[in-house]
Amino acid sequence: MKNHKNYLIDILKLVAAIFAILAYLQPFKGVSDIANFFVSFILGRVAVPFFFVASAYFFFRKLDFHEESERENRMYLRNYLWRQAKLYVIWTAIYIVPIIYNLAQAKFSAQALLFLVRDFFFTGSYYHLWIFPAMMFSTVLIYIMMHKLRPIRVLEIGLALFVVGMMINVYTPVLAEIPGISQLVKLYLDIFGTARNGLFYGTIFTLLGAYIAQTPVSTNREFYVKRIIVCVVLLLIEGFFIKGLGLFSDQTYMLITLVPLHYYCFCLVLTFNLNYNPRFVNYRSYSILIYFLFALFAWIISILPIEFNNFFTTVIVLVIVVDLAYLIYNISKRKEFKILRNLY
Repeated sequence: MKNHKNYLIDILKLVAAIFAILAYLQPFKGVSDIANFFVSFILGRVAVPFFFVASAYFFFRKLDFHEESERENRMYLRNYLWRQAKLYVIWTAIYIVPIIYNLAQAKFSAQALLFLVRDFFFTGSYYHLWIFPAMMFSTVLIYIMMHKLRPIRVLEIGLALFVVGMMINVYTPVLAEIPGISQLVKLYLDIFGTARNGLFYGTIFTLLGAYIAQTPVSTNREFYVKRIIVCVVLLLIEGFFIKGLGLFSDQTYMLITLVPLHYYCFCLVLTFNLNYNPRFVNYRSYSILIYFLFALFAWIISILPIEFNNFFTTVIVLVIVVDLAYLIYNISKRKEFKILRNLY
């Protein structure tokens, strides 16, 4: 099992958190269609899968899949799920005001309350918190499959689930033309809301992290760089293809090229070994705080009587959350404020 610390992963988590925020807030919407497409719909879509791969990598590298280690593995899994569940509940509590506000907008209808319960377990209690239930579910699923199945079979299942989810997420209008399938898709979406969840979306990226953690990684950087370049070109082609069909929307997340791109990118990252720097230790915590704080301030700005454009909103939100994350992290190091450590 690998126990070295890779600080580049923590740095990239911070970068990914920023790009994930750009994907949600779309700073160039209404300014430049091309810039908005590249920043929010290409770079933004690359960001979130990195969290799944990195989280799975750090979790699964602790495990030993020999039978005598099963008890210890289960302990690691329980601790991981407890940490994720605790963070999820805490951040849900922080967002209780905007959650209630949204319910009020829906006049506290039975349907809105039912959707809230559904979303808590499947798509997140607030729109950006979906990552918690998705990570927990996909981690448990991959944990079970890696105990029961051969790696190639797990990969086949993960890819199949992603392709099915991609068809639902991206190509729903195409599926709507197929008799029988359209009804099944509609029924699924009526019940679960989206395919961007732990089953269809999270499984393959969690699997990538688990696989990389459990297998030797080549140190040939040229090998990875060449393949990353090919994947980036294919990602752009895929993005423009979907855009050309008129299928790209705010809810389009599942691009098939993201799968090989993240595998090669993460393997490349592991070939670097940055020297220790005290700042690097904080970046993981900053990334968590920045990502989970941004939606609160985006909501506050959205209900103000003054209307701001997307670019100005994004700048304000980023300035606030970056400074606040820095403040929270440093204050939490004091004994009297250690309760704040529960936020990250």
